[in-house]
Amino acid sequence: MLRELVMELGQKQGDTYHLSKQFNYELLTNYLQVSRPTMKKIVTALSEERIQLGYRKKH
Repeated sequence: MLRELVMELGQKQGDTYHLSKQFNYELLTNYLQVSRPTMKKIVTALSEERIQLGYRKKH
């Protein structure tokens, strides 16, 4: 589901897709209705497929 969202709304830069910063980590976690640990696994898997999310982690 997230992959399709990125492909539809993201921007391709070289061989990598980037999703806008407006889609922050919390919003995506809620949208997918998954836990934070599950979201981390999803982000890692997408990163391996050259799909980057535009959010910035809070420190």
